[in-house]
Amino acid sequence: MNYLIVYLGGIVSGLMKSAEYIDLLVQAHPALRISTFSGLPSFVARLSIYEALDNALLRFFAKYLQNFLPTLLNPRTLFLGVPFEPYDQTASLTHVVSSDNYDDQLIKHAEMLGVDLLVIPNIQEQGSEIQWAERGYLSLPSFPDMVLDTQFESFESYLATLSQGMRSSIRRNQRRFKKAAFSIEQIPPECLDVQPAYWGYCHFFERARVKWYPHTPSYFSLLPQAASVAKVWVATANKKQIGFIIAFHDDKGLHAGRIGILPDLYRQHAIYFNLVYELIAYAIKNRIERLYLEPTNYRFKASLGARQVSLVHFVKGFSNTWRYLLKYHGTFGNKLLSHLRVGECLEKY
Repeated sequence: MNYLIVYLGGIVSGLMKSAEYIDLLVQAHPALRISTFSGLPSFVARLSIYEALDNALLRFFAKYLQNFLPTLLNPRTLFLGVPFEPYDQTASLTHVVSSDNYDDQLIKHAEMLGVDLLVIPNIQEQGSEIQWAERGYLSLPSFPDMVLDTQFESFESYLATLSQGMRSSIRRNQRRFKKAAFSIEQIPPECLDVQPAYWGYCHFFERARVKWYPHTPSYFSLLPQAASVAKVWVATANKKQIGFIIAFHDDKGLHAGRIGILPDLYRQHAIYFNLVYELIAYAIKNRIERLYLEPTNYRFKASLGARQVSLVHFVKGFSNTWRYLLKYHGTFGNKLLSHLRVGECLEKY
C-alpha cells in the first residue's frame, strides 16, 4: 500500500514526510486508524490518564476506574502527529498555531470523529503558550525528551567529555560484553529475527512503569518497508540474535526506537548498555548531530551526557466532561503533572 503525504508549503519535516515510515505504522497498527489530515499524520486512540500520574494511590484508582468512567479516565482522543518516533514533534506541528484555517478544519475533523479530546502532542513551548491559549488549547506537561549532542570526532573524544566514573563504567561494561563472547552488528531490517525480537521487546514493555501503545509482531516483520530510514543493530551470541535496537534517521538526527533483549539474558553481560553505546558510536561516526533517546531511564541517559528537553501537550476538550475539566480545572491538571517538569522526580522512570 502506498501512503501519500501531501506537503503544506514544506511544513511536514523529518520522519513525518517519509511515506515508507508512515505506511509501516498504518499497516502495523490498524487499530490506531493512522491517516493524514491536510498533510499531517493523525491517529485515534484511548488515552490512559493514569499512566502519567505520579501518586501511587491516584494511579491505582484511575487505572481501576477507567473501565467504569471511560470518558473521564480513558478518553477517546484524536492525536495530531505519529504515535511513535519522532517523540518531539515540534517541527511539524507548531504550524497549527499560525493557521486559523487549519485549526478550524482540525476542530471540524475532531467533531466528525466524535472524540472526547484533541491532543497536539510533545511540543516545545518556545513562548507560544499564549497563542495556543487564544485558540482554546490548554498546555499540560509531557514526559521530557532526552537529547544527546553527538558532534564529536570519535567515540573516544565523546568519552573524554564524561566523568571519570562514567568512562570507567562504560569501559567495564564493554569488557563484560566482550568477555561473554557477544558481539553487535548492524543488519538490514529484513535480517532481523522477528520472533525473538518481539519476545525481547515484550519483556521490556511489560517492565515499563509507563506504557505506550504496544507494537505487534507485524511491526517487526514489516520493518523492511521503511529500510530507507530504519537502522537495526543486533546483539548476537553464537550467531543467535539475543537483543536488538532500532533507530530512525531523518534530517533532524537519529531517533532511538525500540529495544529488546531475550528475557533469560535481561540484565546480563551489559547487553542493554552496549546496544545504546553502539547507537552513540554510529551517530558520531556518521556525523549525525543529535541522538534523540526519548523518555524513560532518565538517570542513565543523563549520565551519558543527554539533556532534558521539556515538552508539553496542547489539549482541547470536545465532550462535555473534558470541556468543563479543561476550562475550570486546568490549573489542577498542571499540578497533578508537575513532576514531569522537575528533573529529580523523573529518575524513577
